[in-house]
Amino acid sequence: MNNKDTNDELKKKVAELEQQIKIIQEASKSKISWKHVIVTLIISIALSNIFFMILVNLIR
Repeated sequence: MNNKDTNDELKKKVAELEQQIKIIQEASKSKISWKHVIVTLIISIALSNIFFMILVNLIR
């Protein structure tokens, strides 16, 4: 009886840990995507500035 109870408790703890791992994985995925968005924005702004400078130099 006691062995079965501890087994059930262990199964519950394992399920809780699996949920926590899934939450952590989702959080790390969202962090990576935000970093990707920020890097993409910085690169696009830099490229648009370079293009604008080239246009200004061509107009002169």
